[in-house]
Amino acid sequence: MTTDKIRVNEINNEHGAPGINDVKDIELIETSIDKLASCVIEQAARHEQVEAYVAFGRETSIRVYNSSIETLESAETLGIGIRYIRDGKLGFAWSGQIPIYDLIFEFGKTLKTAKEVFDLAKENSEYATPDEFVLLASPDGILPAELQLFDPQILTFDTRQKVELALQVEADILKKDSRIKFVEQSNYGDGLSLVALSSTAGIKTLSKRTGCYLAAYAIAGDDNESHTGGGVSVARNPSDLYPDKVIDDAVLYSTRMVGADKPNSSVKPIVFDPKITSTFLTLLSGPLSGNSVAKKRSFFMDRMDESVASEIVTLVDDPTNPKAYGATTYDAEGLACRNIPLIQNGILKGFLHSSESAKRCNVKGTASAIRSSYSTTPGVGPRALTLKPGDLNPDQILKEIDSGIYIQSITGVASGVNPISGDFSVGIEGLTIKDGELDEPIREATVSSTMQRMLKDIFLIGSDLNWLPGVASGQTIAIKSMTVSGR
Repeated sequence: MTTDKIRVNEINNEHGAPGINDVKDIELIETSIDKLASCVIEQAARHEQVEAYVAFGRETSIRVYNSSIETLESAETLGIGIRYIRDGKLGFAWSGQIPIYDLIFEFGKTLKTAKEVFDLAKENSEYATPDEFVLLASPDGILPAELQLFDPQILTFDTRQKVELALQVEADILKKDSRIKFVEQSNYGDGLSLVALSSTAGIKTLSKRTGCYLAAYAIAGDDNESHTGGGVSVARNPSDLYPDKVIDDAVLYSTRMVGADKPNSSVKPIVFDPKITSTFLTLLSGPLSGNSVAKKRSFFMDRMDESVASEIVTLVDDPTNPKAYGATTYDAEGLACRNIPLIQNGILKGFLHSSESAKRCNVKGTASAIRSSYSTTPGVGPRALTLKPGDLNPDQILKEIDSGIYIQSITGVASGVNPISGDFSVGIEGLTIKDGELDEPIREATVSSTMQRMLKDIFLIGSDLNWLPGVASGQTIAIKSMTVSGR
């Protein structure tokens, strides 16, 4: 592999790690955002409920193609979001126009900006419709888990190293198998976030976390066909990434599809690759949301303590597991995250709730408030959906199936899956299963069922738990039957 060292140096100078480069810088920002959040709520008068959410983030994203840097982006963000409630009327305002220098060295300027946001949130509340369920979270007595989610190595792994890692992965994929036509993209990304939250309801939290990923997508085939396969690895710091796994998976998933054809239409047992299981669990998070229940848009509604899945299915959302990519100490309202049982041995045991959705449903909250940034108000969602692993590895699961379909990628989820009715119909690529082993590659087919039926029909769960980007882990699972539409 030939790396353009001059260009790498130029990019490192132009777009390299921004001003936050060591632990002392992080400590300064932590102290400052905590102070800012506290100062905001001190402005609240009697009968006013106020919450200040202050967040700092830094992200780097690198994509290489054909031994060159295609895109390189590195950015820092700092902003504040304020919720104001009085007489059941909610006002919200935010600002991302807070220079980091001002936050640390000209705090008065930053406080003035925050006061303007406060006044705007108060003004916005005057135009809101009163809602008896609007509220701020109150401390619930649950202590936060002791998690180490911040790794300072993110600060010292410079842009040159990040670029060279992505380039090396691309080069190694091309050398791995002659059937690889090219590498569509090889990506490295990382980020860190610091969040301070204070409220007049007695919430005061400060948290930080880091994460990084390495991903690549290879194209295999010839002039008549091409197939994409990808690999990914996630970690808290770059040293814990697994480039070899990314390379091997990208090559395997792309090359084994060479020669794929439409399968015959049938009803067969289906085996999900771990990435597909992760997607399936993520789709279930909608019906398992307290917001969906409150709006009567969940097929799990009114089924608490009933059988909704196979007896071998135990599903939790556990943001306190440090291995989970979405692990975090506090939810978006400042409550301590916890392990939330959703389905236990096939029985529906709970839903995900923020403080507001819990009040609407007259149940206890689960500290499942989420928000994408300081510019949004809290919603409801999972962070670390995890299916309890079984005892069989993927090969052992395949041995249990005489004739079936192994699915390694799906398309059309947005249009083919209805989270309200549970209808499930997606395009697939994968391989047939014959006599307990993977056989011929297939494409241009669809599988269909309902999510309710699929949950009931899960009969094997793998031991191969994979931690993936997003809100759900994944492992190999087998479903008794789904309708396959091909030729």
